[in-house]
Amino acid sequence: MSPNGLDRESSAYLRAHANDPVKWHPWNAKTFATARKLNRPIFLSIGYQSCHWCHVMQRESFRDADTAAILSRLCIPVKVDREVRPDVDALYMAYVQASTGSGGWPMSVFLTPDGAPFFGGTYFPRISPGERYPAFRDVLEVVRSSWVLSREHTDEVAEEALDFLRTQQLGAHKPLTRHILDDAATHILASEDPRHGGFGGSPKFPQATQLSFLAAYTALSNDERPAQSALRALLAMVRGGVFDHAGGGLFRYSVDEQWLVPHFEKMLYDQGLLLSTIAQLAPFADSTTRDELAQIARSTGRFLTRDLPRPDGGFYSSIDAEAGGVEGDTYVWTHDELATFLTPAELELAEEFLGVSEAGNWERHTTILTRRAGRDAEGDQAGAVNAVLDRIFQERAARTQPAVIDNTIVSWNALAARGLIEAGHALSEPELVTAGLSAVDWLCDTAVWRTDVLHAIGDRSVADIRFLEDAANTVAALLAAHTTGERPKALKLARKLHNATSKRFTTDSGLVMSVGDPLLPMSVIEQDDAPTPAGASVHAENELQLAALEPGASKEDKGTVALGLLGQFGRTAEIAPGLAGHALAVAARALT
Repeated sequence: MSPNGLDRESSAYLRAHANDPVKWHPWNAKTFATARKLNRPIFLSIGYQSCHWCHVMQRESFRDADTAAILSRLCIPVKVDREVRPDVDALYMAYVQASTGSGGWPMSVFLTPDGAPFFGGTYFPRISPGERYPAFRDVLEVVRSSWVLSREHTDEVAEEALDFLRTQQLGAHKPLTRHILDDAATHILASEDPRHGGFGGSPKFPQATQLSFLAAYTALSNDERPAQSALRALLAMVRGGVFDHAGGGLFRYSVDEQWLVPHFEKMLYDQGLLLSTIAQLAPFADSTTRDELAQIARSTGRFLTRDLPRPDGGFYSSIDAEAGGVEGDTYVWTHDELATFLTPAELELAEEFLGVSEAGNWERHTTILTRRAGRDAEGDQAGAVNAVLDRIFQERAARTQPAVIDNTIVSWNALAARGLIEAGHALSEPELVTAGLSAVDWLCDTAVWRTDVLHAIGDRSVADIRFLEDAANTVAALLAAHTTGERPKALKLARKLHNATSKRFTTDSGLVMSVGDPLLPMSVIEQDDAPTPAGASVHAENELQLAALEPGASKEDKGTVALGLLGQFGRTAEIAPGLAGHALAVAARALT
């Protein structure tokens, strides 16, 4: 048995911390009871196994014996996998973002034994490199002083934090009117990077929900410019280093504004969202660009079915950012390495079209492969470039490979299934549709029982907890399957699940993110669509689609209920529209 017992957990992320000298505890009632009994604060560390900076903090602090001893003596340390507990992550991420102005993983939050937060941040280094990141031991000393010397004040701060979060949730409701949509589109389009594509500066994320809104807004406004802006962003992304041109699949995000240098983890949900985005923007592309998008879609589909499949169907959650403790080594090449197995003609193609050079474009004179020129410039040579990439991929197979993270998240599987079907349908790629339908069948057989939808397959820690995102995305995948005409029972099951979902997750304050965990100090009402579409906005989309399928329903009837459900995203849509992209997209469709 490991020093802290996490080896008995189902989560890949928790198991990876089983041999830390930190006395980690899982998120459960026994842990909270221990904190109350010992009168210690809880140190809540949230991350996921494919996260590079989570690995860094583990190596620097959680595997350092002295730091671990201080942490274990002062606190009840709790590890949470954000993939398994997105509700816990969402609640405390809202606190960290409100209290520090930013968020991310690993997330580090100190709680009272009742779960109220009083101090938080993200990555804390063992030794501080400057003002941006205080050293973790310094943070622990601040917390110790606060807990021991100013306990009454600390409890007040924690309760005020919960009151603030409750107020924020209750005050978020605002109708998504045409005026808000117009302002949101103007705001997003004004942030377009005319040189590198995409929106805003570094770091750059895929922003799939934002692109979805621009596509939907084009139909509402009868102006193709928003969709063309979204298409430019999509092409910049999939032509850059943030897409794996040799092996397929999108990396998590780019650390620079050029879409060149990614953090090298690959998440299942990003692949599904990429495929759906391609489907939405393909109608706005010319024939050459459609061919390029079809190539990206096929490559992404191959990645899913080759590298992430479960033995019994469905997909695992992600690919680690690191291999052998080094980030990106599997994917990058020096010029000399490529010259050992590519012919001179192939190497010339790699230099002309894949960004290869003797100087390289990343660390140690290595090259992150790109495909900047696009299909227009490659012309008749596109097939030869594909062959070079295939050769590079074959050679890459001999290298140390990053680990596949074996969590199985139902909502992410549903996003992948839906993306495969939608991209396959939009681009006339029947193999993608077939793969998507197979994933839907697996969801129905494995994750759905009557009107119950599971969250993490095989994980006992969430056996009694239900999440809106799983039910909503499963319904969306079933509706996608229905459109193919090959799953005649899909619509009936979608309606049944949707109606049960409405009853289970609807409260007077809005649609809650999860039900079934008494340890959360408050229910979570989603207000944004980042990094994945919120379960609430997908549920509203399903309402819109199902209403449209009802015979005799008027245009107003079709959109009224969906728009009402989207009210909880109103404030976010107004002040930070890029974070409410899916809700805005659904509203645009409801108003079109």
